[in-house]
Amino acid sequence: MNKENLIESSRVTEFFVWIDEKDFLTSYHIKNLKSFTSTPHGLDDDLLTFIPNPAGIGFISPFQHNLLQDYWTEYNLELERRAHFKNYPSRLEGIYLFETYADAKKYQETHERHTAGRTLRRVRSHGGHIMSKHDLGWIDFLHVAEMMDSDNRHEVLHAYWKGENVIGNGNRFITKDGNFQPGSLYEILYVGRIDFLETLSSMDI
Repeated sequence: MNKENLIESSRVTEFFVWIDEKDFLTSYHIKNLKSFTSTPHGLDDDLLTFIPNPAGIGFISPFQHNLLQDYWTEYNLELERRAHFKNYPSRLEGIYLFETYADAKKYQETHERHTAGRTLRRVRSHGGHIMSKHDLGWIDFLHVAEMMDSDNRHEVLHAYWKGENVIGNGNRFITKDGNFQPGSLYEILYVGRIDFLETLSSMDI
């Protein structure tokens, strides 16, 4: 299996992260520890918070659909990881980072709901860590109704974990009306410790 997008290293590397400074735990770590550590990486840990009702629930309201959509995507991604990419960081345990300031700002422009009220901070890896690199365009596909049949969903889940670029590789999944054209933006799933640097400098921008 291609693992070019999986890295285990102790090399010091700088990244960018969107944080919620109003969150008590995050605020405590920044002010008192100047660092944050992800959930420990355990290959056999079951990280799923909820298991779907095996009996099904039949018709659901629009409210239920919106409430469950994000978790259903994460649920399927975690099952795919456990089945075929078990050594990779889980999205349910890792810290979401970006390699460059430009990538972090692009994420803000394309995912406003996820960055609203958050602050962009520069961080530095500390000690041994494991990380993997993935194109977020595949996750955008998973939120499109046409992607919900099982064959297409499996291909998209697999492409995400392999680190494939959605541009070009995603052509076979473009919606029938051609209106959905996902962009390519890579995120880093990081397991380990990061240290917060004081501020963003003009060099970052």
